[in-house]
Amino acid sequence: MADAPITRSRSAVASGIPTRSPILPADGQDVGPVAVSFSDLKATLEDFRSQIIADLAGASEASDQDPIPAQVAHHGTGSASTGLLAPIQCLDDRFAAVLSYETYRLRNKKAKYGSAEARKMGRKTRDMKHSFAGYPPFSGKEPLRIFAWLRKFVKACNDNDVSEGMALYAAPHFMTGDAEVRYTRVLPDSAGTARGAKVDSYPEAINWLLSTYAEPHTLALAQETFSRAAKEPDEPVEAFASRLRALSELCGNIHSEGTMKQQLIQGLPEYIRTDAFVFNTPSATYQQLATYTAGKVKAAQDVARLGQPTSSRGTYQLGKGPRRSDPLSGSRRGPVEWLHPEACAGPKDVD
Repeated sequence: MADAPITRSRSAVASGIPTRSPILPADGQDVGPVAVSFSDLKATLEDFRSQIIADLAGASEASDQDPIPAQVAHHGTGSASTGLLAPIQCLDDRFAAVLSYETYRLRNKKAKYGSAEARKMGRKTRDMKHSFAGYPPFSGKEPLRIFAWLRKFVKACNDNDVSEGMALYAAPHFMTGDAEVRYTRVLPDSAGTARGAKVDSYPEAINWLLSTYAEPHTLALAQETFSRAAKEPDEPVEAFASRLRALSELCGNIHSEGTMKQQLIQGLPEYIRTDAFVFNTPSATYQQLATYTAGKVKAAQDVARLGQPTSSRGTYQLGKGPRRSDPLSGSRRGPVEWLHPEACAGPKDVD
């Protein structure tokens, strides 16, 4: 049976279904109904379907080979769900891990925050304070304290099964001062938020905190201070070891145990540096090295103290003895002089 002609109006052509032959004349005037056979329409639809599938397949391959570039923004803009958050750039590659929001992701990655989560917020934050164990809230006065604070915050969230959606709003409970004000202003639906500066997810909030408080030039200065640290003359070795550990925390604890031991030895006085270098075996920990070195320094100071003459009462001085009392008169005599045995023997006989 021959295919029956099918007529299409211009409105049907404009609906988007392609045809093999032109429907409209070149001048674009409406020519009324157009006759199209059923077989031609079927073939056209098949071609259209094949073209759509091919386009989707091509787009998928292009996506795998050439992914969409991440958005580079100072305040961490981008969609965390689509993986468009850009890492914070720093010239020193050692800071790459501590500047990545992935380092601070929670075990519970649920992003939802609704009425049910809001009702639990009070109890969750009270439980989280036990994990902070008296650690002071982050104020922003020492910007590089953000690394230690984030580690505490992540641990508190994981210990209490806090989701990322709830953590986004729980963070201000552990801040104070300028840091709390600035963070609250960039939260979703908060008043005074500038367009493009607001964070919509927990990863974006982490990126905003890191880019705001861990600036590259500040990190470079902290690393320089750590590298030049040395023991002060009146500073105990234990105090110097603690100060060196605090300087490393400002750098995000990027230094390994071996680097910490080498820096400790480098900052010691020269007279004790050799003993510390010999003791520094791979099995020795940083704390053991500090304790051993402190003992060596104390022993050296004790030896130096014994070699110094003393003038305390009741001790003998060179060539003199202590003052003695006369048992008859009760008066005190002058110091007794110690004479050499040859001086008491008198003059020698001369042959």
